[in-house]
Amino acid sequence: YHLALPRLRRSLEEGHENAEVHHGIAECLVKMGAAEDQQGRRAEADALYLEAIGHYRKGVEWNPARLDTAFSLGSVLAYVGQVEEARTVLQAALQEAETQADVAMIERLRRTLASLPQ
Repeated sequence: YHLALPRLRRSLEEGHENAEVHHGIAECLVKMGAAEDQQGRRAEADALYLEAIGHYRKGVEWNPARLDTAFSLGSVLAYVGQVEEARTVLQAALQEAETQADVAMIERLRRTLASLPQ
């Protein structure tokens, strides 16, 4: 992901903006954030997670039907404590998953929604 991130960012700079590029950048940032988290550097991790959230949001804007991006957005929002926004994102993703009849994603989203604190 350390090699992929600069390439993905360059794609954006060159005008190749789309859901896949934003999703890819967000995934790299989350992996980097997790590595910082494991080293006990929570502030650095949170900064990466927040940047990832921005890219996931853009990915969802570009392609609301891309369920993996919406799921990841909701998961990271929940992880950083933005539970209500996570719930909103995940519920919208659940509706889209039901529209797409994506049974596996429906179950995954239901489990994740049920695990969120009230």
